[in-house]
Amino acid sequence: MANHLAAQLFASHGALWPAPGAPVRLRMDHVLLDERDGLVALLGFEALGRARVACDVALISPAREADGPDARDDLAYLQAVACAIGATFVRPGAGPPAAVYRRGFAAPGRTLLAAVPGAQGAGAFGML
Repeated sequence: MANHLAAQLFASHGALWPAPGAPVRLRMDHVLLDERDGLVALLGFEALGRARVACDVALISPAREADGPDARDDLAYLQAVACAIGATFVRPGAGPPAAVYRRGFAAPGRTLLAAVPGAQGAGAFGML
């Protein structure tokens, strides 16, 4: 196995260094979603019938205030479901989701699954 940071993170999260072209199974420690992807992800999560999130940190961070009746309903849904499943909901206006995550939740040696622009900056913390 290669002796570098990515290989060490793989090993610490129950995965072997993959052969070229082989699928990778890796446990995620943190999940970061914004209002658009969070809505779809939480609907899918509910469809799976899961009661709680299994990762250490699940952060739902809307990038902006709701404008319009549908957007307000979406934010109310996100907040209610996040509370019910053990995810953290950040109120709109706190800043870009990736910046909110880096300021308060990023940690070395953790894996991050993110569907927001700018999340690659978490790599500065030694994350994969």
